[in-house]
Amino acid sequence: MLTRREVLSGVAAASIAAIASARDSAMAQGGDGFGCGEVKEPGSALASFHKQPGSYDIFVKWVDSAAEVFYKELPGGGVEVFSKTFHKGWTPLTSVFMKFLPSLDGTTGSFDFDSKAADFFLKIEDRVVVNTAFRKGASGEPPIQITIQEALITGTT
Repeated sequence: MLTRREVLSGVAAASIAAIASARDSAMAQGGDGFGCGEVKEPGSALASFHKQPGSYDIFVKWVDSAAEVFYKELPGGGVEVFSKTFHKGWTPLTSVFMKFLPSLDGTTGSFDFDSKAADFFLKIEDRVVVNTAFRKGASGEPPIQITIQEALITGTT
């Protein structure tokens, strides 16, 4: 359980990162594995990720919708990924298990986004790449679609 102080420090970090991002920096990162950025245009967006030991938390917010994905190491090995979206209310939490990603140790994370899409990439030792794609839905589609793709890179040493 998070304490109030931990929540407030996370909010402060997000605010500082968003301000730094607004001042001509594509993404603001801190030494604690936190990254944040924003898009200033119609239908603007905010995206962030936070790395803690054994987990990654990714959050994307557009004007009328949002999505969150959480990568969590399992005690017996492996990684489970939880996701949910928001549009007039949160959807039920769903989860999947990674096939090739044995743990989050040694992973690096980065993201790229604009007013209609966001991609979060996890990479481990040039062997496994995971792309979490967030897409705003077109008319008649769900408001946000999340796709998680995992790839095992072969032919590397």
